[in-house]
Amino acid sequence: MKTIVLACDVGGRQDYAALCGIQIQKGPMHKLGEGGPRQFVVTYLDQMLGLGYLQVEEAMTALLEYYANKEPCYLVPVVDARGVGAPIVELLAERDVRPIGLMATTGFSESRPSAILGGKALEIKVSNTKLLAAIRTARANDELVIDEDLDMAGELAKQMMNVEPQLTEKKKSERFDAPTGQHDDLLAATMMGLYVAQRLDATDRSVSLAPLLRYVGLGWQDAKTQSALAPPVGAWT
Repeated sequence: MKTIVLACDVGGRQDYAALCGIQIQKGPMHKLGEGGPRQFVVTYLDQMLGLGYLQVEEAMTALLEYYANKEPCYLVPVVDARGVGAPIVELLAERDVRPIGLMATTGFSESRPSAILGGKALEIKVSNTKLLAAIRTARANDELVIDEDLDMAGELAKQMMNVEPQLTEKKKSERFDAPTGQHDDLLAATMMGLYVAQRLDATDRSVSLAPLLRYVGLGWQDAKTQSALAPPVGAWT
């Protein structure tokens, strides 16, 4: 069954929010079941300007419903949980979507998932350096595929080219900023999605997030199935 990671970089009313859908695939020609190297295929991109967090959550829920109704698949929603992203995680958890709230940090560390909101969501803390490494690794290994038919494909390619990672003043981590007058929202959403997708497919158990597929269940709209398949609260701590 397909695995699709849906990542959301949450913007404010004066900035873009971005959605990115990444499907984990295997083999040549981007076909599942063909063997060969893995690929992370960007199948959905969108930018939304001037939306409040309620509207962003509604847009992400609509996208989840679209994928869930299209065909059976594992859906793994990931939300930038900083600032106004926190209430979006809470709203998705109330819908039994079981989101991952991703907290970008300084330094070079990453945490294992921990249960929050009574086990209805997970939180992962990861440094910007690790997020940048996710996209660097995917590009270096020719694992990142962007559907050229997407309206935002050119904008994502532009952001990947223009955004320059920089060391922080204390040189303890990296950060990334778009040049003046440009944006990095699609890139941020793609990095978050890639980070989770790579670990869902990892063979190294020390970094693997494969058990998340048991956590999200066979269909996010089937709350009973999810509850039966989900690990108990605290299983990720």
